[in-house]
Amino acid sequence: MNRALLLLLVVGCEPSRQNRAEDFARGLADVHRWDPLRQAQGFYAYDELMRLGDEAIPALLARLTDDTQTRIMDHAHIAVPVVGDVCFQMLLKLTGMRAEEFASDGVVVLREIENPIFAVRFDPGARLRVQKRFRKLVER
Repeated sequence: MNRALLLLLVVGCEPSRQNRAEDFARGLADVHRWDPLRQAQGFYAYDELMRLGDEAIPALLARLTDDTQTRIMDHAHIAVPVVGDVCFQMLLKLTGMRAEEFASDGVVVLREIENPIFAVRFDPGARLRVQKRFRKLVER
């Protein structure tokens, strides 16, 4: 009986990488700074997701439609980025794609804004289309 309990404790202690990725993705709502080049480097959840690399993609895709506001503030921009915006930027970085490649899906890039977290806008329904397209791309 003790061996079974010990085995259960040992096995149960380490969450799967996918579960960890999902936990970290939930933590993206606490991101408070976004640099145009470094993104949110230095923020624990961001760093851990980027360290997981391709293994983080399913968790990021799941949060692409998350409209929970982040803590990213910029006095020059009225809109507060949401978790889905952060996930989109991270997915672009992980896959090497550019936001402009999703123009046909309803993604608009405002060239006059330097910081991509504020420059990318989604038409109604675009997040779902982008999510679907990303899923097809990563399933290959």
